Amino acid sequence: MMNIEWNKLRTFNGDVKNGFEELVCQLARVEQINNKSKFFRVAAPDGGVESYCILYDNSEYGWQAKFFSSMGDAQWTQLDKSFKTAFEKHPNLVKYFICIPLDREDPRITITKGKRTGKRVNHFMDRWNDKVNEWKAYAKSNGREIEFEYWGNSELFERLGKRENEGKLYYWYGQEEFSDDWFHYRLKESIKNLDKRYTPELNFDLPIAKVFEGIARDKYFNDQFISYFDDLLKNFNKAISHVNKVKVKDFVEKIVSTITKFKQQCDEIDFVEITLIDDVGLTSILEEARQNIDSLIHQFYELDSVSKKEKKAKNEYVSEGNSYGWDIEYFRKLNSSIYEFIDFLNSSTVLLSNNPFMLLSGEAGIGKSHLLADVAMKRDDRNQPSILLLGQHFTAEEPWSQIKRFLQLNCDRDTFLSALNAKAETTESRILILIDAINEGDGKKLWKNYIAGFVIAVKKFPNLGIVFSVRTSYENLLIPESLKEKVMF
Repeated sequence: MMNIEWNKLRTFNGDVKNGFEELVCQLARVEQINNKSKFFRVAAPDGGVESYCILYDNSEYGWQAKFFSSMGDAQWTQLDKSFKTAFEKHPNLVKYFICIPLDREDPRITITKGKRTGKRVNHFMDRWNDKVNEWKAYAKSNGREIEFEYWGNSELFERLGKRENEGKLYYWYGQEEFSDDWFHYRLKESIKNLDKRYTPELNFDLPIAKVFEGIARDKYFNDQFISYFDDLLKNFNKAISHVNKVKVKDFVEKIVSTITKFKQQCDEIDFVEITLIDDVGLTSILEEARQNIDSLIHQFYELDSVSKKEKKAKNEYVSEGNSYGWDIEYFRKLNSSIYEFIDFLNSSTVLLSNNPFMLLSGEAGIGKSHLLADVAMKRDDRNQPSILLLGQHFTAEEPWSQIKRFLQLNCDRDTFLSALNAKAETTESRILILIDAINEGDGKKLWKNYIAGFVIAVKKFPNLGIVFSVRTSYENLLIPESLKEKVMF
């Protein structure tokens, strides 16, 4: 079994310890676990786990990572504290993974001055078994059962050695490749090669910039979603708290039911793990709520009309205004926020958050190159990596070989994309591959033969997005019909 040089691991937030914790979480995220429902990466303070997953029966598996170089009393005390914190904070915890970059010595063998002896000593494995028994007894005394699993050097390397994790190994043990500086300087090279097509002084702060937040599926997209969501709930709570529910009880109950269902489904969306947003299902619920609100508003007019007729029959004073005017106003505002949310759910921004592939089409000279460069530069300022490639540099050769040569990388295609995906997991934003002007250079020969397969290759990795720009007059030549059905601008 190969011994990994853990001290050469890529740092994360300036520390190898943080890098080890992030790597463990990435391996935990892709671990094959039956009935896994959701996965969560935990920010500091970690509550005894770096990450955890929830199963469909609501039980939890938790992972704790400790970057220890040796195991003494202090390290075992830290593990004990972490377990008891996890035990307290996660009442549904049924399995606890402890991950340390050390293998456990065989408790039957002692090595002294290069010779094996049969003398029994208190090895790591002995201490581990004793601690597991102690922790299990602690759990049992509190009416719970917890299973423990150890991921050490051997177990971690076994996982890193799997084909699907080769990119993680390439990323975490790369030095210059895929560092923040590496992305920054590659971007500067492409910007320089754009020459006059990019003018940094021009502010391209157009609505389409919001669309790129969707394809990035980043915190800014999350903020967009939450803004519509909060506005809807604010107007809902105001309308419901104001209305006299007695006379319109059935209508109000239907509205409450649909909005509650909508809220529950929104709460299920995992923005970090990039779960799909059910735009069709959510829109359907909101349409039902809107219809119920329209019926309620109609009922308010009916009630006001009946009230006025009764007052006229009794020769009482009849106000010109609607006695339910404030209720009508509040529910109209709720309807307005519902309309806005429906528009957002059906927008290109949300569509691209689910399907991160975009074709940017337009006539020559309208600023497509500037837009892609501007988006990449703004993302660079936010520490969100992008790869900007220029169509003028491509020949008719297979594109992936060219891209790896442009980026000075020595790996196969999927390892490259998997490494990008691993980097993206550390940034909580998709990495965007932006290919400008695919009609330039030998693009007219290249892309019509490769673009469909290129998109499929990238979309295997959920933390990557792809954007092509193309001159309108070349769309029919370069873009197959199957891709034209996707998002185009």
